[in-house]
Amino acid sequence: ITPEDAAVATSRRPAIGAAVSDKGSGIADITVTCGEQWLLMEYDPEEGRVEWMADEDLPSGDQTLRFRVTDNDGNMTSVTRSVRIP
Repeated sequence: ITPEDAAVATSRRPAIGAAVSDKGSGIADITVTCGEQWLLMEYDPEEGRVEWMADEDLPSGDQTLRFRVTDNDGNMTSVTRSVRIP
């Protein structure tokens, strides 16, 4: 997952991404948020990566990034990262 936990970003549009996969039923949904802000992500199933499109500035200050992936069987995994946005 990019960025690392407790990262200090150098811009309001840092690189945000993760490797994602599901060997069983397949991925049904990927949601990434920064605080309460939904992030527009691009998913490449062949590469098994999801990347933020950096379409708008993130809110300044200490923020929580939450990555949530749900498979077609309804199983969900969630990971959070703390990041400071300038």
